[in-house]
Amino acid sequence: MDNDDTIPLTCLIEKAEIIDSHVEYTLAVQRGCNTENSWKIQRRYNDFVTLHAALQICGKDLPLPPKKIFGNLDKEFVAMRKQQLQVYVNIILEDPFISHCLTVKKFFDPTRHIIDHYDNALQNVSMFFRSEQTWDIVEPLKNIGWRLHKNYFLVKSKYDTKIPKVLTWADTGHLSKLSHKDRQSILKLLPTLQHPYIQSVLLTDSNDLGGVIIRNFTVQGSLRDYICKTKIIKQHYLKKYANPKLYHPLVLPEIKTFGRQILEALKFLHSRGWPYGHLHTGNVLLEGSICKISDMENTPLGLPSYYRNFIVTIKKIQTKENEDSYCFGRVLYEMAFGEPLTTAALEAVPARCIPAVAPILETLVTANALKSSLPSANDILKMTLFCDVVLPAGIEKPTLKIPSKLKEVLRNIHENSELKLREEQKVISQFRRLSKAQAQQLSEEERRKRRKNPKIKKSPSCTDDNQHDQSNSGHSEGVKMNPSEMVDDAELDMTTNQSSDHQANPSNADSAPVLPATGSKAGLLNSISSFNKSTLNPTSTNDRSTPIL
Repeated sequence: MDNDDTIPLTCLIEKAEIIDSHVEYTLAVQRGCNTENSWKIQRRYNDFVTLHAALQICGKDLPLPPKKIFGNLDKEFVAMRKQQLQVYVNIILEDPFISHCLTVKKFFDPTRHIIDHYDNALQNVSMFFRSEQTWDIVEPLKNIGWRLHKNYFLVKSKYDTKIPKVLTWADTGHLSKLSHKDRQSILKLLPTLQHPYIQSVLLTDSNDLGGVIIRNFTVQGSLRDYICKTKIIKQHYLKKYANPKLYHPLVLPEIKTFGRQILEALKFLHSRGWPYGHLHTGNVLLEGSICKISDMENTPLGLPSYYRNFIVTIKKIQTKENEDSYCFGRVLYEMAFGEPLTTAALEAVPARCIPAVAPILETLVTANALKSSLPSANDILKMTLFCDVVLPAGIEKPTLKIPSKLKEVLRNIHENSELKLREEQKVISQFRRLSKAQAQQLSEEERRKRRKNPKIKKSPSCTDDNQHDQSNSGHSEGVKMNPSEMVDDAELDMTTNQSSDHQANPSNADSAPVLPATGSKAGLLNSISSFNKSTLNPTSTNDRSTPIL
């Protein structure tokens, strides 16, 4: 089953129907750019109210239209509310944190989220504890992370009760091509990996459904916690990251030190042939003044990268090393500005950027830089910003011993993941070309119609629809709208239609009065009161009313 949490959802509210004493909205939803992966659901306004209440934890002022007790079935009001709900839906699905929330996924994609992910993880962890009886669950850490198919539990060992441990259960992802035996062998290597800037793993295990990883619980939290000034590490990730009260950009010495440590870890993994590709500020954990990257298990388990939705749109990113360099650029941006980069690339580095950081951002995350190959982690280490950073002495020596048989398995992981990435990039590229061709065809047809009849003008509702289609081109291909079924302003405003007919048929100009486009009673009365007889054409009459004797 495809459990890629990174594929974005898009939604178009197609129509609003008044049924009995309530209004039902038809939502056309699509995952990614695949037009075949679309469906329709019915929602009432009260369903949006329930969703809105569940999202209050994020602390954002989301623009849900208010309730109305009287007149809520009026067609004009329903059409206006439909537009307001569309704005509300767009804001939710475009937010990088809210869009990953399970509540949102269940609302827009209910059939794929019937199973309780936490209960499923708890069952697998319980099976693991049958063979490892030295561990006990202290408490579940629900919603501490953004992945739906990754759950966390605070656990303790009977032999070490002082240091808290965290157990992670992750479902096997759709990118995994390994057999259970090979996957288990690769995961067993993680406890042998020792590096001063990579978080140590204490224990791993796996079955056909996923894997268990136990590591020390970091009280300081992640680099993202540090940037967002999170005080309670265990709370819901939406409360921590969706709308933090204060973003905390790092000062230059911190950027240099943390950046150098991250790059040293990436360089080591690349030298050992370990596929990573999962760098982001949530996967960088802090221990004092040292940061350590984590989640080495993600690629062997077949989990997609946090930034995969951006990566598949950039053709020049074709290897895991390229992914790591690109992801490091995004982490560097977040450290420098205190907030995440919300687009795939920068057109230009903001002027307020620290001067020493700007050249590296230009090399890693600008649109021009992404048209060519990115520098490796080793190349970035040689840049001025990081080359003079002095690392503390007496740190542990990096070690990772990989048997020759497993080296071949790691190479296969590399090749399969890179092949899958190129396939997805090809699909995205084909879709973009098709969308561009269709847009050009539509514009040419519109120009031909105007040349044939230059008096034809676009109605405001048509213009609005075209603008909406352009902003949601990835979705409009998969959902065909039927204008006759939609409750829209054009359908409600009959006087506007009459005005359009009058313009399209100039031959009727003398036989039909032009009504005001507003369609309101006030506008009609105003046109009557301002009527001037002198504007009428003179005519001669033949009075035959005199009786004939």
